[in-house]
Amino acid sequence: VEIYEKRRDLARSLDSATSVLATLDRIVLTAFHVVLLFIAMAIFDMNIMEMWFTVSSVLLAFAFMFGNSVKVLFESIIFIFIVHSFDIGDNILINGERHVVRNISIMNTETTKWNGQVIYYPNTVLNTAPLVNLTRTKHLTDEQTWVVDIHTSARVFEALPLYLHAFQMSHAEDFLDCTPRIYSHADDPLKIKLTVYYEYSFNGLPPARAGKARDKLGLAMRKFLIDNGVVYKQQPLPVEILSGP
Repeated sequence: VEIYEKRRDLARSLDSATSVLATLDRIVLTAFHVVLLFIAMAIFDMNIMEMWFTVSSVLLAFAFMFGNSVKVLFESIIFIFIVHSFDIGDNILINGERHVVRNISIMNTETTKWNGQVIYYPNTVLNTAPLVNLTRTKHLTDEQTWVVDIHTSARVFEALPLYLHAFQMSHAEDFLDCTPRIYSHADDPLKIKLTVYYEYSFNGLPPARAGKARDKLGLAMRKFLIDNGVVYKQQPLPVEILSGP
């Protein structure tokens, strides 16, 4: 299935590139015909300067009306052919949300959001926005955090690295590394934050595979904490009863 999807995305990329190049071809041919017109006028000894003043006046008027459009067009061409941040079919993160690139035109890029929404982004916006290309990412790192009581035995923290190493070795097809870190809780000094940083053996795609791997780690951590008697106790809140007048 993955091979057919890549072939489909490649075909779409070729169609998109052909469409963009056809648009550029029309623009270049139009400019070439204008230059050719002036050359022909020079050959037939026509008054080029007078014609140039007339044409330049028209061009100046067009510059006021379409100057920004030409600027946007030039920036889009630079973004598509030089920056080239993604291809059709790539999974990218825009403002932290996952999108799949569906089509690239000379002015806009069509993406499908993770919830199925079809969104059109101007290429000039994507040119300045921070993008994460998940498809081109080799390995993805993520984290999971648990909060435990400060009275948790030190042997639990000593045993956790060995437990995670054994877990990683038994799930080497999904994980390259699992490393625990211990932090103090900023909001509650009687709690400890236990964070596990893990690196996938793939780029986090497809999301379903990454979700299953993440769930495996979460269930393994849950089992470890329960087997070692680690608990989380909600601290009692002080209640002050005020007597009435």
